[in-house]
Amino acid sequence: MKIQNLPILVFVVSWFGFLVYWISTLEQLPQRVATHFGPSGNPNGWMTKTEDAFLTTAMGLGLPLLIVGVFYLLRFAPNRLINFPGPHRDYWLGSERRAATMAYLFRHSFWLASLMIGLMAGVHRLTVEANRQVAAPHLSVPATFVLLGCFLIAFMAWFIAMFRHFRYFR
Repeated sequence: MKIQNLPILVFVVSWFGFLVYWISTLEQLPQRVATHFGPSGNPNGWMTKTEDAFLTTAMGLGLPLLIVGVFYLLRFAPNRLINFPGPHRDYWLGSERRAATMAYLFRHSFWLASLMIGLMAGVHRLTVEANRQVAAPHLSVPATFVLLGCFLIAFMAWFIAMFRHFRYFR
């Protein structure tokens, strides 16, 4: 397998993994799901199980597909509509490099989409665990910070890798 196909493979496995995980945890949710929590972890927003299922599907399965789709469609946009910061815009969008630039951005979008799937899997896990509390729903604040911290670190790595590729950081 070529290393260029690795982001696509990770995305496909993540996407289907999230789908299987999501389906397997639906029964664990009550009919009235606590979906929004205050700083202390106590619920302050609720949804029906159906509404939560729709939102989780849209964010965990639909948003990653949208990310990849937008990056795919970017190749059809005229150069004037592409905001490429810095002095290298004309270099990377020049006719001799444009196809390679768009291919890189498209491949790189699969990593971003996979990060979103991971974030949404974590959010769903936290929601399921919060709603399984015996007394009343309660979100684990430390686990939420760990999840967000991991996502932000991974996102920064994704961002830096992209900008290093386009020679913004050396």
